[in-house]
Amino acid sequence: MTEGPSLSARVVASSRAIESQQPVGMRVCSDPYARCFLRGRLYLIGEARVPEHVGVWLQRRFAPGFHDYFVARTRFIDDALTSAVGDGVTQVVILGAGYDSRAYRIPALRAIKVVEVDQPATQQDKIARVRVCIGETPHVAFVPIDFTTQSLAGALTAETYDRTARTFFLWEGVTPYIDAFAVDATLAFIRESSGSGSIAVFDYLDEEALLGRSSHRAVTAWVSRTRRTREPVRFGIDPSQIGKFVGERGLKPTAHAAAADLNERYFKPFHGHRAVTPAFAIAQVQVP
Repeated sequence: MTEGPSLSARVVASSRAIESQQPVGMRVCSDPYARCFLRGRLYLIGEARVPEHVGVWLQRRFAPGFHDYFVARTRFIDDALTSAVGDGVTQVVILGAGYDSRAYRIPALRAIKVVEVDQPATQQDKIARVRVCIGETPHVAFVPIDFTTQSLAGALTAETYDRTARTFFLWEGVTPYIDAFAVDATLAFIRESSGSGSIAVFDYLDEEALLGRSSHRAVTAWVSRTRRTREPVRFGIDPSQIGKFVGERGLKPTAHAAAADLNERYFKPFHGHRAVTPAFAIAQVQVP
């Protein structure tokens, strides 16, 4: 378990805050609460707090495509979640919620149960920021967990989670930082402890990047840097095997977005000036 609030969660919130300041026609996603979830007037980039314009430059210089991936991932999941709620999902579970603000900024979620699951240090900081930025949120239940040592089955009790409901599981930016056993255990819970037709969306690290075999120097450097922090990357999947991977775990693949797909969907109007890192991909699966 990390000793304090998640560094990676703050970096992602920083990207959402930066993107939200772009003109309406130029932004990929919008998060009016991201800035409030970050303390002070400066953004967290790596281990240091730096002025915003410097942070943007550093991100694009030393981790090209990561900011654009984070905001494209946000938009992809926003769209998938909104569609699922419109199609009858009655419960949302956000695994490794970090500074996710969907329960507060997507109107359709205010009328259904939302369960935010995260490690205690990040969750306590998040709750404090929610109280300041938003106020009371009776539709949201907060469940603390250490994904590496605790089970979802033990954490999600009948008081906070309905195992019969058609549920949307949102698992964003988590799988690279946990081990294969924890990934399998979480997917098993989704398969066995949710209503028929439940949906899960998760992103994952390309196995080639995890093994240090990426052809992109920025990706290799990022993987190396994480291993010198308290949040090293630990898990990856071969994108060409994602259908087999989820099928072997009893789930049905329904959508997949690699870097090229995200670029085509969200960054085509930028004529190549913006593109996502090839290190990650997003999978959507369904409980049969």
